[in-house]
Amino acid sequence: MRPRTQLEKSAVSGPSRQAWLSLALASASYVVVLDSIGVSVAFAQIEEAFPTTERTTLAWVSTGFSITLASFLLLGGRLADRYGRRRTFLIGTAVYLLGALAATAAPNLAVLISARLVGGAGGALLTATAIALALPHFPPQFRGSAMGWLGAGGAIAAILGPILGSTMVDLVGWRGAFATAIPICVVVLVAGPRVLEETQKTSAAEGGGLDLLDVVIGTLAVGFFALAIIQGRTWGWSALETLGAFGLSALLLPLFLIRSARSQHPLLELSVFKNRSFTTATVAQMGTQIGIFAWFFGTPLFLQNVWGWSTVEAGWTLAAAMLLGFVSIPAGRWADRAGYPNVLVTGSLIAASGMAWWIVRISETASIASLLPGLLIFGLGAGFVGVPGTGAALVTIPDTELGMANAAHQTTRRLVQALGIAVAVAVLGSRDADSVTNFKWVWAITGVGYLFSGLTILLAYPRPGPSAENNNP
Repeated sequence: MRPRTQLEKSAVSGPSRQAWLSLALASASYVVVLDSIGVSVAFAQIEEAFPTTERTTLAWVSTGFSITLASFLLLGGRLADRYGRRRTFLIGTAVYLLGALAATAAPNLAVLISARLVGGAGGALLTATAIALALPHFPPQFRGSAMGWLGAGGAIAAILGPILGSTMVDLVGWRGAFATAIPICVVVLVAGPRVLEETQKTSAAEGGGLDLLDVVIGTLAVGFFALAIIQGRTWGWSALETLGAFGLSALLLPLFLIRSARSQHPLLELSVFKNRSFTTATVAQMGTQIGIFAWFFGTPLFLQNVWGWSTVEAGWTLAAAMLLGFVSIPAGRWADRAGYPNVLVTGSLIAASGMAWWIVRISETASIASLLPGLLIFGLGAGFVGVPGTGAALVTIPDTELGMANAAHQTTRRLVQALGIAVAVAVLGSRDADSVTNFKWVWAITGVGYLFSGLTILLAYPRPGPSAENNNP
């Protein structure tokens, strides 16, 4: 009789030491969160460094990263299936590190945006493989808790992002926002080969090819859509350029889906969307991701440009909200016991309430009394919904399909994150037009996004959640 693997031992005796170590290293994938928040905090300084460049162009420092990240996620999942999740994870870390170093030393805007595209590609390999590396080590009845602890890693990144980002920007300028991720990548590259177990190639990947045309078509579809959203206010919503970009996106996206459905070895396995839990949770996360990334982009600009706060003050304010992200730990345990719908619907309502408070109470006059309650309420709700939302999508997916399913879920999240930033840019307009009214529209979009998420889970997610046996529609 062959010896049992660590994965098989975990199923019998509960989470092993290997499971917790893998989860700790997988948490390093939240370096992309640290990165995104840090860049949001630094954006006002980036605008000052490039005073003659339109905000819509500078926004590609953020949106270009997000679009590249989303575009390469499915490829990352497929590479992990073919060549191993640990190998793909470590290669992604190395590529991400290269992008961070290049962005830190960028001599001009063109190099900076190019470096961000490289970082986005590396971040895709990290994000596609992290959860799939760790989650199979945990028995099903402990996976909600595992996702909760993973969410705590995200909370740490969300807290350190504005703190480290604002501190580094204050000390060395906008380049410091890109340097904060470098030590984390180095630690992962040193510890990863010793801690992480390599996975076997799955049967789904055997003999399969990589449909690179799918990557190209999908990237262009998203890129044209984001371009239309970002430039629409500058070009005009009825301008030929805007309508052309929307039209190309509308043409390319169905082509991508048709090719995925007909290809013998598609980049995206459409069959994963037959799983009702996966599809419902993925659609629900679209609302939260658009909302929170519009919030992350707009809020630091409001605090600095309208209330006149410093970069450090704005950074610590965001950190105060993200501190409540540690609620994901009890939320994960709650999901193990009572199912994901109760957790996600409750969190969505709480987050939307925080935005409602801001819309009613905040004015042009800086006031902690008007800011803090809504900030803490929103942070609490976002903590309930963030990583547990991914857990709700993956909880019924077989271990052998986790890589592709996670990649598909994360692709959706990252695409709408880029759109969240794009929507915020479109609503806010040029830097000379910053006003309380425009920022309140951004916060309204955030609140509606969370309400959409909660309503989707309430109406469509199968009950009793994790224990549902028949999960197909």
